[in-house]
Amino acid sequence: GSWNHNTGISGLPGARAGLSAVIANGYIYALGGYSGANGATIQSSVYYAKLNGSGGAGAWSTANSLPAALKYHCSGVANGYMYV
Repeated sequence: GSWNHNTGISGLPGARAGLSAVIANGYIYALGGYSGANGATIQSSVYYAKLNGSGGAGAWSTANSLPAALKYHCSGVANGYMYV
């Protein structure tokens, strides 16, 4: 197969860099990161969107925030749990 960079996933509700992302149970999750000049504002927000069959995703929604603001972190999914 080939990678199609124009998959129909809209931008996050807020600008982010230094975030992590995982895919689990048909959803993509974007976690934490930072915004602002020089990473001045570290974020605890979590956004998610349902993936569709064409490689795109629906609209982003907001989930419960992380317990702490994080940037340049890792996340993963194993045995039905998301780890950050």
